Amino acid sequence: MKRNPFARPSFRVGRARGIRARAEPGVLPVGADGKALNLDFETGTLKDWTAEGDAFKGQPIKGDTVYPRRKDNKSQHQGEYWIGGFEKLGDKPQGTLTSVPFKITHPWASFLVGGGPHMETCVELWLKKGDKLIARVSGIEEENLRRVAVDLRGYKDQEMFIRIVDKHSAHWGHINFDDFRFHDKKPNVPPRPGGVRDEIKYAGLPPEKAAKVMTVPEGFDVTLFAGEPDVMQPIALALDDRGRIWVAEAYSYPVRRKDPKEFKDRILIFEGHHGHRQVRQAHRLHGRPEPRQRPGGRLRRRLDRGGPAPDVRADEGGT
Repeated sequence: MKRNPFARPSFRVGRARGIRARAEPGVLPVGADGKALNLDFETGTLKDWTAEGDAFKGQPIKGDTVYPRRKDNKSQHQGEYWIGGFEKLGDKPQGTLTSVPFKITHPWASFLVGGGPHMETCVELWLKKGDKLIARVSGIEEENLRRVAVDLRGYKDQEMFIRIVDKHSAHWGHINFDDFRFHDKKPNVPPRPGGVRDEIKYAGLPPEKAAKVMTVPEGFDVTLFAGEPDVMQPIALALDDRGRIWVAEAYSYPVRRKDPKEFKDRILIFEGHHGHRQVRQAHRLHGRPEPRQRPGGRLRRRLDRGGPAPDVRADEGGT
């Protein structure tokens, strides 16, 4: 029996950190040369894709890099490679990843998607002619890639392309994607769970807008002192007697870093000056030695590689 070169093997779902999605029966779209397109990233490159912006630098990702850093999620990718928007550069960068156009040869399609739940973090399917949007799918606030099905029965023999969008830099500001394929009939795709979304009315707003919509007691108001991107991944903070805010940022936890060049954990000291915020000092913390103490002040930390959250304290009169 001759093997279909475009069909992908099935992978069993395991319990180890390298968990992968089971391949749905189907085929990869082909290009003008009749060869399968790299819409599952198994070349280990971005061949057949065009990247704009910085969001997808260093992609695709090899293996499950999610589970080692957080035990409540897994990548659940197909094959060896996938697009993981957070895995290289976090939520801050923005950009798009657009596939080459290809002909719609089947009535149904499916792909794996995860990441942020925003319209600005999504996978879009477009008709090439007239730039008509066929479908837009976002994540459900989890890293796990879950398969979704798309009805293409009204578009057969037309050309389409895929656009992966990351235009959000705050709360869950990234998108995950893998394994676009065609199907002869509607694939058996289980409905996605409701996820673990924060049921907060204004979740995801940038700092300035979030401050404006906060509800506070009568006689109080809110002024933004520091927010993203000035503060990223804070895990502890403290106020001193001078009104300064000491913020501990953890970029290395929970993945242990061995190369000192990768030590990015730090403490930021924010100081207000005539109504304006200014960053006076930014101490980079890495390794196990205690930071140097200045006269009159004490800064205690347990922010080593993989250690628990630090205890940040500033004494009266401390610096």
